[in-house]
Amino acid sequence: MIYGLYQSAQGAEARQFQLDVVANNLANAGANGFKRSLAVFAEFPPYDPDHQIPGDPGHNLNEHSGGMGVVGTLTDFSQGPLQETGGRFDLAITGPGFFVVSDAEGDYLTRGGSFALDPSGQLVTADHGLQVKSVQGRPINISADAVNVSVSADGSVIETSSENTSSVVGQMALAVPDDFNTVEHLGENLYQARSTSPPGPDTRIRQGYLEGSGTNPVVETVQMIEASRAFEANLNMIRFQEEALGRLLQSAGGR
Repeated sequence: MIYGLYQSAQGAEARQFQLDVVANNLANAGANGFKRSLAVFAEFPPYDPDHQIPGDPGHNLNEHSGGMGVVGTLTDFSQGPLQETGGRFDLAITGPGFFVVSDAEGDYLTRGGSFALDPSGQLVTADHGLQVKSVQGRPINISADAVNVSVSADGSVIETSSENTSSVVGQMALAVPDDFNTVEHLGENLYQARSTSPPGPDTRIRQGYLEGSGTNPVVETVQMIEASRAFEANLNMIRFQEEALGRLLQSAGGR
């Protein structure tokens, strides 16, 4: 009976973790460039079939065999839908790759392409003011007298002056993680990777567009309902087993 309590507790813990992951995905359904997370579980084979001998089921959830447990999360880096905005500094990446942005703490990767100019004319992220880096590792500065700014498919930033002369002021740095399994999600649509490489020719920038969130609200809502029902079922099993155990102890105490 204690074995059953352990299994039900494992199931409830796993489903609670899944609910947290799905809730975060839903909360970011409107965030540009957001990538949804997937809850990952592991199945623990029962001790007896695995070892062909009866064994101790364990004294806590970590030692317990059978049932399921939480492994962590994986990020779905699939391309999100493009949304046309017409914004001069709204940029979307098609294909693999990330923009490289930085602050005093270091460099980060992001797919959120909503940018703006700070008071000094540097290109920064519109939400947190992180500096957009060029391929040379320097900031990208736009002249105060520029009447137009365009961004080419390879990330070259071209400004046009009032004299109708054009010049390239920098090329935006793009990076692809060498191993997506090691990419760390820092929150606020920012990521870090152990190592990166320049993207291939299939990675392009589109000006006047933003990449939408990778969350499908309908899919996430269905998963939340399923996880909620499974969580509730595990809690009911715990209650039923506790009541049965209580009746057993009362019966044994009366003899």
